[in-house]
Amino acid sequence: TWKITSDGFYSSGGGDNFALSDTSAENFIYEADVTFGDTKGAASLVFRSGDAPGSSSYVANTIKNEGLARIFKFPGGSNVGSASIDTSKDSYHLRVEAIGTSLKFYIDDVLLVAGNDDTYTGGKLGLLTFNSTVTYQNVMYKEITASELPSLTNLTVTGDGVTFTPTFDASVASYSAYLPAGVTKMNVTATAAEGTTLTYSIVSGGGVEYD
Repeated sequence: TWKITSDGFYSSGGGDNFALSDTSAENFIYEADVTFGDTKGAASLVFRSGDAPGSSSYVANTIKNEGLARIFKFPGGSNVGSASIDTSKDSYHLRVEAIGTSLKFYIDDVLLVAGNDDTYTGGKLGLLTFNSTVTYQNVMYKEITASELPSLTNLTVTGDGVTFTPTFDASVASYSAYLPAGVTKMNVTATAAEGTTLTYSIVSGGGVEYD
């Protein structure tokens, strides 16, 4: 069930409840404020969807009772990536950034999921409530044009015995670095195309120093 109320776009029901728009996009930022009226189920942003979202789409959702945020794809529900979320609250700000094969999912302006997948390159935007009661507000999207695309030109991570994978590729959104036991410092160097602003943050340093 979907209906417009004074509080926003309200949805409730068991199973998958899709609301698919006529708006299609390839590279974009897509966001919404969601408020759970239940302690279970999921609130989701659907993107790059076909006419039947349960058969071809990406979904970025927050699962209230499991404390989980993830990006997955239909059909099959295979994960692009997942992370834990704070379950002590009922409202969240969800944001997806989809640029080429790079898919990123932010909750309350914190990047939680980043991955790469090339299954769908474009399609419709929508919402999905699973087995819950959710109200959506401030649903917005912004297309990203070619001139606005951020672009790294190189990324290296070095240190004693540090293993960095994969090798730099401008289309890759996430990398991994392995530090052997006892190594407490590594060097991160990034360069970007003109007009791109580089920022970084350390979620948990674990005692490692970054240069």
